Amino acid sequence: MNVNETVQHFKSLKKELQEKMAEAFQSSLREFFVKVPEVNTIYWHQCTPYFNDGDPCVFVVEKPSFSPMLHDEITSPYHCYDCEAMDHAENSTKDFLRFAKDTRLSDESQNMLKDILNLFDISDEYLLSAYGDHAFIRLYMKDGSIQAKVEKFEHD
Repeated sequence: MNVNETVQHFKSLKKELQEKMAEAFQSSLREFFVKVPEVNTIYWHQCTPYFNDGDPCVFVVEKPSFSPMLHDEITSPYHCYDCEAMDHAENSTKDFLRFAKDTRLSDESQNMLKDILNLFDISDEYLLSAYGDHAFIRLYMKDGSIQAKVEKFEHD
């Protein structure tokens, strides 16, 4: 196999894996929204920082937040379920745990929330290709399919 064939083969495999990741991501989210109806919206922001104090600037997907609110009620990636009880800088995982406790989610639902968090941890490349850089994303389910509202995310 020459270099051009190897490059084409690599691109083909990469595209195939991205398609499989998209299917797995969408399927997991559909199942999640059906089984955890207390959550109406999953939202986060993702970006490549412009400055990182001398360290390399690499693309980052922030931890997602889970909300009972409708997607159009959430106007910022820093919106939180219970802002009086926490500083968002503590991260959205604590917000999710507070939400899970307050809504008395079943153990199965809480495990599904954790699975979705884990899915986000391994999906950087897919999320970049699906939603772009410097983006604020809100996912929700409408008529049985996952919908995304993506807006430009301004940051330092």
